[in-house]
Amino acid sequence: MSKLQNKQKIKKNKHPNESKNSSKIKNNEISKKVEKVSVNADAPSKPSILTKKTISKTTSKLPDVKDFWNLEVKQNSKKQKAVEDDDDSRNVKKQRLTGAERYQRYIDEEERIRKIEEELADPNIDPHTPDQFERALLKDRNSSFMWIKYMAFHLETAETEKARAVAKRALAAINFREEGELLNVWIALLNLEIRFGTDDNYNETLREAVQRNDPFKVYSRTLTVLLEMEKFEESNNFVDILKKKFKPLPDMWLQVSEAYLKMKNEKQAKEILPKSLLSLKERDHVEYMVKYALMASRYDLNDFSQTIFEKILSSYNKKLPVWFTYINMMTKTGEVDIARSLFERILVIQFPMKKLKTIFQKYVEFETRHGNASNISKIKKMARNMLEQEAGSE
Repeated sequence: MSKLQNKQKIKKNKHPNESKNSSKIKNNEISKKVEKVSVNADAPSKPSILTKKTISKTTSKLPDVKDFWNLEVKQNSKKQKAVEDDDDSRNVKKQRLTGAERYQRYIDEEERIRKIEEELADPNIDPHTPDQFERALLKDRNSSFMWIKYMAFHLETAETEKARAVAKRALAAINFREEGELLNVWIALLNLEIRFGTDDNYNETLREAVQRNDPFKVYSRTLTVLLEMEKFEESNNFVDILKKKFKPLPDMWLQVSEAYLKMKNEKQAKEILPKSLLSLKERDHVEYMVKYALMASRYDLNDFSQTIFEKILSSYNKKLPVWFTYINMMTKTGEVDIARSLFERILVIQFPMKKLKTIFQKYVEFETRHGNASNISKIKKMARNMLEQEAGSE
């Protein structure tokens, strides 16, 4: 056998042992590394560079973020499942309704809608939302009452600008022929400016209102507003304006006198009467004085009122309406005996048969309410005698 063949044979024989040895060496090395790692793990040593990077990377994330989103998803999924279950139960319930139940549900819904429509269409139901006010005004844009209520609706929530805007809209929307409705809105706007506006806004509104309406009505009603607010200084200014500009008007003098009484100025109120008669036409005197006396009575100036009536009757003793008004005033103030004496005074005066019947009829009604059966019998007997005498004389 040649040398070459011997060498190859030797190699073949050695290969299994060598591979076994190399595997043993590798296993020994791995075991040593494992032992080294276990020793290092037990020893308190600093982490390696790789370990540091890994820690810094993991701690840079918010803690439990992954769990948070997972939890949210779970909660959402639970809610979704609950909603689906609820929908399913509703569907099942809906499917279980009988024909009669479905019909009843339809009837109930129709009734609900009908009530809403009736409420919107009923003009007697007070609006309480802007939409309802707008619908109401579409039906009647000339209603100052509704416009002013709309203003008040905004003022209740301290929305002054919106209330002012509503007033401006009303003045533009109401037909110019509706003078009374327009005046109502102007007075409402003046009221707003007096209470919540500036002096400039108030003066400008007053100037424009006087230009566009009856000046006396504007001043008169504004004076009423000022008196209600007890703005007596401004009220006196308006009184002076009225006395200067509207002397021939009986209503002006009555309002001025009442304004003085409201301002607790009784002296000036009484002094107005003779001065006013100088500015009024004689034909207006009686009616004016009667109204003046009734106004004074409302403020408990009963003696002054009686004096005025006595002054009228001293010149116009056959004016039955004056007598009856005088009697009613005394009855309302509790002066029944004085009222009875007035009836007795009337019967002394000569009246035609027709007026006598009216007097006795009023007298019997008075005694029926405030007298007794004896007085009624007496009056009826007197009436028969006087009527017989009158009939005989004719």
